[in-house]
Order: sequence, then C-alpha cells, then structure tokens
Amino acid sequence: MKYPATVVLLSVLLMAGTATTALAAIDDNESPVVVHVSKHGDLITVDADFSVSVPPRQAWEVLTDFDHMSRFISNVTFSAVTARQRDKLQVTQKGAAQRGPLSFSFDSVREIELKPFEKITTHLLSGNMKQLDGTTLLSASEVGTHIVYHAESIPNTFVPPLIGTAFIETESRHQFEQMRVEMLTRKAAMK
Repeated sequence: MKYPATVVLLSVLLMAGTATTALAAIDDNESPVVVHVSKHGDLITVDADFSVSVPPRQAWEVLTDFDHMSRFISNVTFSAVTARQRDKLQVTQKGAAQRGPLSFSFDSVREIELKPFEKITTHLLSGNMKQLDGTTLLSASEVGTHIVYHAESIPNTFVPPLIGTAFIETESRHQFEQMRVEMLTRKAAMK
C-alpha cells in the first residue's frame, strides 16, 4: 500500500542517517518523544512533545537546518531552502518511508515562518498532499529545551484509521528522535 506524506515536516518537519548504537547512547538520558496521531474524516492531526538537554538556540539550529535534513533524518532524501525573505523561507523536501508492508513517499514545497528560537510555522504551498499546516514551539526548560509540535494535514489518498495512524505515529516519533540525536550530537561535538 502507498500513502502520501502525512507527516512531512514533520518535515517540521518533516526531518540521511539513522541513529546508530553509539548515537543512540547519547539519547539514553532523554525522556521519550510522545506522539499522538488522530484521524477525523480526512483530517490527520499529529501532536508531539519532548524535551532535549540542549539550549533552545541549539535545538532551533537543527529544527531549521533544512539544507542538511537529508543527512540526519533517514526518510528525507532531498531538502533545500529554495527562497528566503527575512523570517520566511520556501523549503522543498522529498522522501519516502516504509514500515513492513506500508510505505509512503512525499514531495512538498512549504512556506516556513520563523520566530527565532521560539516558533516555526509551516504551510504547504504544493506537493502530494491537499493540506499541511504545522507549528513547532520551543521553550527553555530545566533540562534544556521543551518542544511541542502540532500539525494538521489532509492527504491526497485514503489513510486507514488504525494501521495508517499507527504508521504515521511511528514515523513521526522516529523523525523527532533523529532530530534530537542530531541536537545532542552537535552539542557533544562542541565540547
């Protein structure tokens, strides 16, 4: 079965490398990434919440490193900023994900609005989805940075309620875990 990218940027987020055993060890002291996916008619909502022990500026640098996302998010094959105006970017991303018999490919052009170190807003301009709007919020916390993500999307094709949403949840969690590993890896490299 093929499904479109209902979690692109997640793409935030939507984030080639995978977390190796050595890099995963960096992540051992971090709390789990909590992801909840729901489906109401055609609308799919993704909510994610996690903390990471890096300052907001360092988390921001990874979350907005669109030109290099394909290096640290395994299902992103291409990612680039194609236009830039002050705190607005146009970002093109392509990728594919597969878990067992399920797979999806995504292709998107999104407008990204940036409020440095606090908020990232994304809006789909074109691609293989009908709609994608998302917000990522960053705030300083006792451990470093608390990140809250919310996205609403409407795919071009049918997504089964249980197996489809479970697939999206797994892929979303995996993307955020990979971004967090990248944040921690960059922090470790600065020491």
